[in-house]
Amino acid sequence: MSTTLINTPSESSTQPAALVMPATVDGTFVPLSSLRRGATVWGMVGVSEALRKLQDRIRSAATSDLSVLIIGDTGSGKELVANAIHQESRRSQQRFVAVNTGAIPRELVASELFGHVKGSFTGALKDRDGRFVEADGGTLFLDELGTMDSRTQIGLLRALEQRVIQPVGSSREIPVNVRIVAATNCNLLNEVKAGNFREDLYYRLESFVIPVPPLRSRREDIPTLAAHFAEKVALEDGREIKGFTPQALHDLCSYDWPGNVRELRNAVSQAVILSSTGIIDSSHLPDKLSAVRKARETENVVIATAPVPAPAAAVLPRPDASVRSARLSGAQIQLSLETGLDAMVVQIMQRTLEVCNGNVTRAAQILGISRKTIYNRLRTEGIGKDRMFADGDGPENLPVPVTQPQAGAVIAPPVLTAPPASVPSVPHQPENTV
Repeated sequence: MSTTLINTPSESSTQPAALVMPATVDGTFVPLSSLRRGATVWGMVGVSEALRKLQDRIRSAATSDLSVLIIGDTGSGKELVANAIHQESRRSQQRFVAVNTGAIPRELVASELFGHVKGSFTGALKDRDGRFVEADGGTLFLDELGTMDSRTQIGLLRALEQRVIQPVGSSREIPVNVRIVAATNCNLLNEVKAGNFREDLYYRLESFVIPVPPLRSRREDIPTLAAHFAEKVALEDGREIKGFTPQALHDLCSYDWPGNVRELRNAVSQAVILSSTGIIDSSHLPDKLSAVRKARETENVVIATAPVPAPAAAVLPRPDASVRSARLSGAQIQLSLETGLDAMVVQIMQRTLEVCNGNVTRAAQILGISRKTIYNRLRTEGIGKDRMFADGDGPENLPVPVTQPQAGAVIAPPVLTAPPASVPSVPHQPENTV
């Protein structure tokens, strides 16, 4: 059978993971039967290396009665992992009780777990056993562990260390034999540092940690999961689903799935309902999937049509190193703020010519411009060769020998403090230097 290769690299990439998908039967869709890969183990679908490592970790945890801490993103399947640990353990014949502590008001979590006696709080109309008693001999799964208040955390620590619980409002201790499997999508160590979670409880639960990989790190499982959910929803709803178009599969594999497997299941369920032909196309999937693809296509177009940079325009030869050194590391030219910008330019040219003893070529090198620029600018200002030097001073009046500066010499232009007589002054401002 021919294959279609979809290349995708790492977890951090937003491109589809490396997949080999069967070719379409009639050129329009990939049948569900061609997307099924591997066996379903404990309700876990896929053949990725990340999933295999997770399953190995589950088998190891099932061999003991140590408390287990499952960490992973929302919707990644933490309860499925907890159930798998229970099914593989020697407690599999006893009850598996799951409690989402995050869905219970904080003031009622202790009562939910440990029970209470009649009249212990408003609404306690009779004695009630908690979930610890209900799960006695089996496994108690505590999801969203990080939402527990400090009082409940103390009770949980006692249950772990002494294997006893105390119902709310009672002084009686009840022995229990329960294995705790807890889960969280937050960083408990950060919660410990922030003072929101007990440190002793954290290290008591950390005896065996199982990280659940997010769906974006096992993209090669997405087509199989999509086919699994499509078949399940179609069977429950009495519909017929034939398969997915290549574009739909590409969109499914390209999306990052922040809600993980739960979000994928919801997206496929919607697509099954919207498809009237039994073939799921990208139009049947949530708009956010195609939006990601279109944004990526737009980026590709921009890159593909980006203009090639034009070749650099011809420039005049730069001055040698000694001249650049003289210009860049010499004394700073200080200008009064009373001097207009145009006047400053003219003064700089004139003073540089003075320093260069009237050598226009040398002045042009120091200023990094052409000789023609100097001539044109001074001519524009009505300054001819006879007025090339500021204030009418010529080379004979300079306090330096009338010789051309030595190569490598540091040239220190003088401070310019006033505009030429022909340039009107601006209103006085506090003096500053540039």
